Parts: sequence; C-alpha cells; structure tokens
Amino acid sequence: MSVSERFFCIHEQWNVVHLPEKPNGFAILLIGDTDHFVNEKTSLWLQHPERLKFINTLRHEGYTVFTSNFFGRHWGSNMACELAESLYNFILKHEILNRHIHIIAEGMGALLALKLFERMKQNIRSTIMINPCLHLYRYYKKERKNRLFYKRLLSELSTAHNVEKEEVEEKILKKNNLWKYHNRIPMYIFHETSYRKYRFEEHSKRYEKYRLEENSPITLTLFLPGKSISYFSKPIFSFLRQYEKKLSSPL
Repeated sequence: MSVSERFFCIHEQWNVVHLPEKPNGFAILLIGDTDHFVNEKTSLWLQHPERLKFINTLRHEGYTVFTSNFFGRHWGSNMACELAESLYNFILKHEILNRHIHIIAEGMGALLALKLFERMKQNIRSTIMINPCLHLYRYYKKERKNRLFYKRLLSELSTAHNVEKEEVEEKILKKNNLWKYHNRIPMYIFHETSYRKYRFEEHSKRYEKYRLEENSPITLTLFLPGKSISYFSKPIFSFLRQYEKKLSSPL
C-alpha cells in the first residue's frame, strides 16, 4: 500500500486516512453504506475502481479523507457515533487541519451523519449525501414486506443498537427522528431516480420538503442510472469550496 494511506485501530475497529500530497487544510469524513468496510489492509473504496478514482480526485484537490469500518452495519447506532467522534479527535490530533470538516455519506451512512449533526454540529462544515437512507422507519416498513430481508434487518438493528428484537420497533425506530437535529448544516444530495433500496420519494424528496419548511433548503440532484460518483466531481467540489470561504464554521 502506498504512503498515501495509513491504517490504524480505534475501539477495535480499523480506520484509514487518505493523505493528499499537497494538503489544503480541509478534511472529509466518509461514511459508507451497508457494503462499506475497512480492514487492516484495504477498504471497499480502495477495491472499487470508480470509488478509488473519486478518493484520488479528492486527494488531488488537497483533501484529507478519513473513514472507519464503523462496526459494519451500524444503522446509525450510538456506538458508531461515538467511534466517529473518537476518529475525528484522532485525526485532528495527528494532522494539521481545520477543525470544521465536511461529511460525505452514502446510503445507511446518512443515518450516522444525521446523528453527528446533533453531537458535532459545531464541527461540521457541510454534508454531501449519495442515495441516502434518511428515515430508518420507512426503510424498515418497506423491508417488512419481504420476510427474508426483514428478518436479516431486524437482526442487524437488534445487534447494532443493543436491544432485543422485540424492542427494535418501539425503542429504535419510532424514536428515530433525526431530522430535528441542527437542520441548518448545508447539504447537497445526489439520488438515482431508479435506486430501489432507498427510494428517492421516501427519503431525499421528503427530507428536501422538510428542510424547505424549516427555511433551510438543501440542494437535491436526481440522476439517471449509469453515472458514477466521479461524474459529479465538479458540482461536489464547487459545493465544498462554497463553505470553505470562511475558515470557521458557517453555522
């Protein structure tokens, strides 16, 4: 592995930081979907050609990018949130960076990002989301129609949030209203129109409407299948730089 990546362990979870040759002083926390992983040698984003291309583009632009295994399928758990905070503090201690970071979250990772809005709101500069799961209860109800998927999801939620399966719906899902937490953080969402796992009508469009009603609109781009994340590099960098004009948090 090249010197551009450094792997390390926190809370028994593997993490990786991608280092730019010419740092611009800004960092990005990357939070992946259910297939995301980091181990002692590699990660999903290093193994997937298009994702690796995007990471390298971020590095070329000077960004320090860091991510974690986050206990696998965490579904926005408190344990994953605490790890994210520890990882943030570790990176800020070991790298020369502005303390206000960007977040890029994909799929399930959006749930963790929303929870970080509450706990780290003063340290988050902006957020980009890709095909996000923004409402766990709606996703749960959709999966309930398929017995096999439902049983697996119920087991994952029970493990991630450390509650009995019989308590998941009452203790986790019905109380999982993450939208109320600091909804003024700038956000740009990219959502594929035919993406069936997290339908844009149930997640991104509903969240867009909520933020508009809160007088804190977001930017939402719906796109057709066949476009990789690298295709959106130009609008992504434009959005990030918009909130880097002031070194302090824009909030």
